[in-house]
Amino acid sequence: MTQNIKSFIYLDDYKLYSLSSQLFQGFPEYIISENAASLTEEESQKGMFASGKIMSDLLKIEKASTEKKYLHDYAFNLLETELINRGILYAITLEDTSDTIQSKGIIKVTGRAIFNDYRTLQSTISRFNSIGESFGYFQLEEQIKASNDSISNASESTNDRNQKAKIKNLKQQASKILVSFLQENGLHIAEDNIKHMLNIIEYGFHGELEFRITPNKLPFQLSAILNREYLRDTESQFVSKYSRQTEYDFTMIGIITQSGKTKESLAQHIPNGLKNACLNLADKLTVMENLFLGRLDNECIIDPIAIYREL
Repeated sequence: MTQNIKSFIYLDDYKLYSLSSQLFQGFPEYIISENAASLTEEESQKGMFASGKIMSDLLKIEKASTEKKYLHDYAFNLLETELINRGILYAITLEDTSDTIQSKGIIKVTGRAIFNDYRTLQSTISRFNSIGESFGYFQLEEQIKASNDSISNASESTNDRNQKAKIKNLKQQASKILVSFLQENGLHIAEDNIKHMLNIIEYGFHGELEFRITPNKLPFQLSAILNREYLRDTESQFVSKYSRQTEYDFTMIGIITQSGKTKESLAQHIPNGLKNACLNLADKLTVMENLFLGRLDNECIIDPIAIYREL
């Protein structure tokens, strides 16, 4: 089967090793060689599938880290082909619902994506007023400079205590006018609101990195929490290249972990007793965490293996 060229943005090599070793009866150790010398491995992998020999023919290491990524990409192509041939990989169709894919193991979904970085969101909120003030400064630069010069000159030209108190009051009034302008233009949030928003986001989302795909004409969406270690680019590079809401389709392959209707709370079925008090507390924690991390009614959670754009 001819495969399209893939531009990977995410590849979990641990899951790649794990699945490949099971499907191919072992994964060639020389695939992950860190040897930087140029060499060709002629030893073939024993097993029912000829992947070991194919990979050994490819292995000509010039630079370990770069070549390692190339081999991972090719190894994933072999893995995906084998998953399809064995009927293990399920491609989501327009007829599917969040309930019908519950029984599926490894799924493939394609659509426009949203890249949601909670760590960056925390940083943006914490600096929101400072950044907003900088934007406001350039919009009112001439007025601010004229006001500051006037106040500074007035302060230097008098030693009268009453006059200095008036000048101080003028500074406070000027600051209030600037804040009011920023608020009217959406460039300022009350400090108490920022403090409480940060507290909630830090507790609820732990700086996680979320990738969400909403396929066209499907009644549900699929989301995954990414491990930053397996990204091919940094978060900022990805956003600069593709935008937080992508203009092109991306494909995600992963393992279904949550889908369908939300399960009933287990605490309702726990018998009374001192020993079960901790289980009740754990259930309360689950309820609290579900406010942040619980899936939406039309959402499926995926443990991602690979994310790429087909060219």
